[in-house]
Amino acid sequence: MDKYDSFPLILENDRVYTQAHIETKEKRFENQKLLLDLGNSNPMMLFQRQLSLYVISPPYIREYLGMGFNGAVFGYKNRIKSLRWAKYVVEYPIVAYPDSNSYDPVKISKNRVGSIGNQILSRFHVILDYPNQRIYLRVNKNFHKPYVVDMSGLEIVHDGFEFVRHRMLYQDMGENERMEGRTIVFSTQVNYLIELHATYIVNQVRPNSPAEQAGIQIGDQILKINGRMVGKMKLQDIKAKLQSGEGKRIKMQIRRGDKELNISFELEDPLSLQTYKGV
Repeated sequence: MDKYDSFPLILENDRVYTQAHIETKEKRFENQKLLLDLGNSNPMMLFQRQLSLYVISPPYIREYLGMGFNGAVFGYKNRIKSLRWAKYVVEYPIVAYPDSNSYDPVKISKNRVGSIGNQILSRFHVILDYPNQRIYLRVNKNFHKPYVVDMSGLEIVHDGFEFVRHRMLYQDMGENERMEGRTIVFSTQVNYLIELHATYIVNQVRPNSPAEQAGIQIGDQILKINGRMVGKMKLQDIKAKLQSGEGKRIKMQIRRGDKELNISFELEDPLSLQTYKGV
């Protein structure tokens, strides 16, 4: 434990909370109670109306934030200047603000103003000592990586699986493919590789985003990204491509009904660090 920093945690109803300072362009909020939430994919989430005189500073975007108990949750995202947690300063994290009608303030733990999500927690080695109510932190190699938002405007979700059949000669099949349990050989002359591919569809499209302007719609099935079939890709790999950098061109093949369409657009960062810093 010598390389870790230790400080108190708050344990309530088997949930872990901590205190940290939140600094925006306009104001500093001291000793705010935040849930440590590994299930939250955002770096941070704040309940705006739980913080007196809190202003969501521009630039900001409005988009789908995820699923809640009452259905889809929408809200805003922006950057703040910093989160000061123990001795650590997390600079310019992206913060999600769910609409006030998506949660019941009465059911929120007393004095809680939001959450620290897994994009921040993943930048630390974290040890939770429940009996002694202590948390141990040590930064890892990801600590200084910038926080990024989807630059396409797409929310893509996994939508099951489908079988894809490839016609190929036996001698063209690699040893792994011959031994793979998903391979079915119908003859010794002409063979078919049958693979189980994941299917991904567009669940949400952010208004005025590059994807919306290119014509992508909710319900479109993604077939290829930059020439690569997405059926063998993990969802996080697809999302990484859509966060790969300002100005990068994305070429997509999609299925809409019984039609296959080719669409391209350039990624655009709506919460650019340079814009926030005024560079």
